[in-house]
Amino acid sequence: MADTFAYCLKQGILGVGWLVDEIQETADWDTFYKVAVNIHKDLKTCAYIRERVQKDDLVWTRDTQGNYYLARVLSGWERREVDPSDRTVFGFE
Repeated sequence: MADTFAYCLKQGILGVGWLVDEIQETADWDTFYKVAVNIHKDLKTCAYIRERVQKDDLVWTRDTQGNYYLARVLSGWERREVDPSDRTVFGFE
């Protein structure tokens, strides 16, 4: 988790999601969901964030040492592909 948090902090992202090999990058939620729902049993958290978190909202998160971070949302939901060498950081292997 510490490596995942450090990666997200460095990239300036708040990452929540599930791996979908068929779709590397998209901002089209419906297409992503149609594929992901057949692979993963529970997409409630990802769907909740997509539906409720909007641009300019403030969100907080916490690192593994208990430090809190406050962030402003700059854009809507999108699926991004990470460098394959970073996949182990996210537990995609």
